[in-house]
Amino acid sequence: GSHEDAPAPDVVDPCPEGSACDDGDLCTVGDTCVEGVCVGAAPVTCVDDNACTEDSCDPEAGCLFEPLTGADCDDGNACSEATTCQEGVCLGATISCDDEDPCTSDACEPDAGCVHEPVWLVSCEDGDLCTVGDTCEEGVCIPGEVPCEVDDPCLLAACDAETGACGALPVEDGLPCPVADAC
Repeated sequence: GSHEDAPAPDVVDPCPEGSACDDGDLCTVGDTCVEGVCVGAAPVTCVDDNACTEDSCDPEAGCLFEPLTGADCDDGNACSEATTCQEGVCLGATISCDDEDPCTSDACEPDAGCVHEPVWLVSCEDGDLCTVGDTCEEGVCIPGEVPCEVDDPCLLAACDAETGACGALPVEDGLPCPVADAC
């Protein structure tokens, strides 16, 4: 017999128009057949929202996020400063919130930054050499007692503000004595 009478085999189109396919490029999505060829419809979006990586796409490897070092960045933390990328991570130095006031509790909140809350009944120094036992009340240093005393009712206890040394001053003429008729 003759082979001429046999029907021709059906030819299968490897990429029917409009059908989904894979173009082998990991940097494209929505691949479809166009005129018998698989074509990537749109590029892949390679974004990791990390300022400390270089975002790119390799057709064979896909999305790449290479870590950066040395670039300026913002870690979104109000408690850090001088932030730079270190091997793909945004890092910075912790700020000091110490206001050098013993009557406040100092802290840092990442969203707000430094906060200074008043404290009570904590020892402090009011800067007056003539007082002892100064304490914080509602965030303010309140002077303590003046430790100077005299036993003579005709003298008033006094303190030298520059040195903190105790002394005595006579009661001014015309003023009543602390103890009636003792002077």
